[in-house]
Amino acid sequence: MKAVKVTYSRLISKGNYENAKIEIELEVEEGEKASEVFEAAKAFVEKRVAVEKLSSYEVEKAQKVIDDKRNHTLAQIEEAEEILAKVKVQDDLPF
Repeated sequence: MKAVKVTYSRLISKGNYENAKIEIELEVEEGEKASEVFEAAKAFVEKRVAVEKLSSYEVEKAQKVIDDKRNHTLAQIEEAEEILAKVKVQDDLPF
């Protein structure tokens, strides 16, 4: 038996009765192991899950902290940077 495609998906609750399904399907190229392709698909989806769980309010709040660093603590700035870093990773495909 030979794996040709690998699909990985997750369904997450966003609150307020909203759900989001994050899914990726990758083809297994010649010379690749299906297990390695699966791990790459899983890593991509898990990063997207972290982004989808963030509310737009959290992202906007983080951006305000970054824009006005003088009036916030170092801990607030670091937390805001982490949130914005997650949002930037959203287009990082595993290939």
